[in-house]
Amino acid sequence: MINKLPKIIQENLSKRKITKLRPPQELSINLGVLQCKSLVISSPTSSGKTLVGEFAMIKHFESKGKTQGKIQAICTCCL
Repeated sequence: MINKLPKIIQENLSKRKITKLRPPQELSINLGVLQCKSLVISSPTSSGKTLVGEFAMIKHFESKGKTQGKIQAICTCCL
């Protein structure tokens, strides 16, 4: 599945030595997180929700042409 992701996300995963996505991550991609669709993800702790949020942020910045230099974003969650 990783080899089908946009190059910028593949590079990000490679730098972090992530070689396989977890089921909630794959499902989020299949449901359209990379097409800027809004999703509510409810899954167990350590199942990969934060990485899905990062995918959405990376795609957002890429769509705005902002992939160079320092990029900052905030990811929030309720506890």
